[in-house]
Amino acid sequence: MQVAAHDQGFVAAGPSVVYEVLAELDGYPGWWPDARAGGPLAIRLGGRWLLAEPSSPRPGIGLMLHLRGPFPGTLEWHLQPEDDGTIVNSILNLDPPGGPRRAARRMLRCRAAIRRGLVGLKGALE
Repeated sequence: MQVAAHDQGFVAAGPSVVYEVLAELDGYPGWWPDARAGGPLAIRLGGRWLLAEPSSPRPGIGLMLHLRGPFPGTLEWHLQPEDDGTIVNSILNLDPPGGPRRAARRMLRCRAAIRRGLVGLKGALE
């Protein structure tokens, strides 16, 4: 069952600065508590570790991460310039196992992890 979610946060830094941090995969554990590096980037979403591989880089605009593991999908970072900084949009598409209720519960946990990442990103750049 395919599920999707969108979350966003504001960072008081320009899109090019935010993009540099998002594109540096080895740096994710420094600002996102649900990430680990030292090889391929792994992100803990919905209680499971997923490997993240970047694709479709668009400097200053966004980055797509293809997620592999127990439930595949994508995590897209899309950056929107705002007066004093950047609105960071995360667009998460996953294909978790189980029925609709189980998928909905897993997506809530995934979104909590994404929000922790957005808060960490904000803290690292401000």
